[in-house]
Amino acid sequence: MVEFALLGNHEDILATLKRVIEKTDGWNATITKSEVELRTLIEKQNIDFIFLSAGVDDATETQLLEDQNLKERGIKVILHYGGGSGLLKSEIFSARPDLVLYKPGTGTEMNETGKGFIIHRAENRAYITSDLAKSYPTFSFGDYYNPERLSFGALRVFNDDVVEGSKGFGIHPHDNMEIISVPISGRLEHKDTLGNQAIVESYDIQVMNAGTGLFHSEFNDLKDEESSFLQIWIYPNQRNTPADYNKITFNTADRINKFQQLVSPNKQDNCGFINQDAWITIAVFDANREEVLTPRSGNGLYIFVINGSILINDHLLNTRDGIGLWESEKVSLKIIADKTEILVIEVPMDISYTHAI
Repeated sequence: MVEFALLGNHEDILATLKRVIEKTDGWNATITKSEVELRTLIEKQNIDFIFLSAGVDDATETQLLEDQNLKERGIKVILHYGGGSGLLKSEIFSARPDLVLYKPGTGTEMNETGKGFIIHRAENRAYITSDLAKSYPTFSFGDYYNPERLSFGALRVFNDDVVEGSKGFGIHPHDNMEIISVPISGRLEHKDTLGNQAIVESYDIQVMNAGTGLFHSEFNDLKDEESSFLQIWIYPNQRNTPADYNKITFNTADRINKFQQLVSPNKQDNCGFINQDAWITIAVFDANREEVLTPRSGNGLYIFVINGSILINDHLLNTRDGIGLWESEKVSLKIIADKTEILVIEVPMDISYTHAI
């Protein structure tokens, strides 16, 4: 039996985590409502994991993470990010590889790596299908776990999702994660427990600052048309900020042969706001153009080719290929195919604050 203790102040999120954990035979979870109750539980029974979910104060988190007695007893203390089941199992398997239940989704998730870069080819992504959606995750997510595909700096999730007509994701929780949806085609209907309701289309993006926790659903309300969107999760630079939601509408003409900013850490910018020193831009280029990108100090670039063909630092990438680059003062782009559309995600590469103890 693997025993989990859960601590947080959002009862519905804790209940969801408990249900997800206990779907696995031999795993049991106990919800605690205070540090005192948690420590009483630890003294009464063997605990393998402590999950600190939304709402635990900084002092308590630090005290538990640095507790030498817990370390000596082999109890893994994990700051939980994301909510629900999306990252739960990856957090468990990263801390205890002996518990891995799920292997890479297709057996083909190879990486092309070299000094300062990693390439994820479209055909080398995992593939997850269900009655709700078809998903191509680049990094470990849900039941897909690959220890070589955990994140790119603060970029934790990059899913290329397709939702059939009249289908979608039912009500589920998130906390302590910056979640960005970039529709490619079709549209999604969003509802959440903050009272927001919106239709998000291909000229929009939506940003959820999950913070202290919220529940939401996403549905394709078109009966006979698929919806395609990119699902991006970025670790926040601080935990337990107020949960928030925004939909931002853009003029797509402003991304032709130039970069249009979709997301930034600056509230005064006319785009989506996130709690991280990260930026997302998008552009559609004519063939034979050349561009240069200059990442900020300590940041890396993850570039995804939505459609088209492009040379990035002399690496050829085609539709749905992605490349991560770090320790590069400049990144050169040479557009090969007309109407090449790329998404650029700039993120800090040091995410040591998210690691399990």
